[in-house]
Amino acid sequence: MIMRDASTGFYEIYDLGNNAILGAGFLGQVGAEWQVAGVGAFNAPDTSDMILRNSNTGQFEIYDISNNNLTGAAPMGQVGLEWTVSGFGDFSSRTGETDMLMRNSNNGQFEIYDLANNAITSAAPMGQVGLEWSVAGFGDFSTRANESDMLMRNSNTGTFELYDISNNQITSAAPMGQVGLEWSVAGFGNFSGNANETDMLMRNKNTGAFEIYDIRNNQLVSAAPMGQVGLEWSVVGFGPINGAGASDMLMRNSNTGAFEVYDIASNSITSAAGMGQVGLEWSVAGVAADPPGGAAAVNVQLAQAMASYAPANSVVHTGPPAAETASLPGSTAPLVAQVPRATSI
Repeated sequence: MIMRDASTGFYEIYDLGNNAILGAGFLGQVGAEWQVAGVGAFNAPDTSDMILRNSNTGQFEIYDISNNNLTGAAPMGQVGLEWTVSGFGDFSSRTGETDMLMRNSNNGQFEIYDLANNAITSAAPMGQVGLEWSVAGFGDFSTRANESDMLMRNSNTGTFELYDISNNQITSAAPMGQVGLEWSVAGFGNFSGNANETDMLMRNKNTGAFEIYDIRNNQLVSAAPMGQVGLEWSVVGFGPINGAGASDMLMRNSNTGAFEVYDIASNSITSAAGMGQVGLEWSVAGVAADPPGGAAAVNVQLAQAMASYAPANSVVHTGPPAAETASLPGSTAPLVAQVPRATSI
């Protein structure tokens, strides 16, 4: 888990495992004008690299993170104000790659940017969808390996629509039912334990109740209630917090800053554990997984589904499209590592 103090620009990384914080380390400092756009495998094989975006200029910068340290940084171009980050996934169908999907806020048009070795390798348009449809998240909804599909929701009706994405193109679309608007998407992960499956977790914004929806072959195949948590607790991420391959849920108390982890298996909460407290000046910038023993395709895909769900935190910026930037600027957001630890649990 990566956390950020907005007042200072300090970044801190927390190692999570066995339902506990195993260690914490200081990553550095970045000016407040830089916002986290997402985390993923931008310099494979790890899945915990970080993309920042400058809120004044629209520039992107990638930071490679390995063994709790920044190992490299690279500028990645600039995108115009009308384009926002929708999410990240393996849209190119190239194993171990996390690509970026952006959307035009004026007309609903999508554009895919393939990312590899800390650079944009290509860009491709991916059609247009009416602005009453918002991106709910990404995952392997088609049950085809090495594929990150897109789930959209109609903000007026609550209807869901699935878009299969392969080789940077929408290959098919399928309706996936309707859920009342009092239910919001809390996140995605493999909650059922079935291979090559990304399921959806929803939460009732009035009661705090959770519901899991298993998705397979672009259809809802089952639904199950998963208890209720007070609304002072918000979902901040998913990952293998108890053990490799799991999609456990991390929550945080908005009044105290306390963390709680809920282990999920076979569509049920199997255990819960407190996981310390961090001052509310610190916000969660991202949760990602570096699978033990290397970035196997299924684990990378699962990690991407967990990490890419943060469309509400995207920041709008200015400048020419990244694909048209001929010469990239130098690294303008250096992380300052020569400062003491920012906080501790």
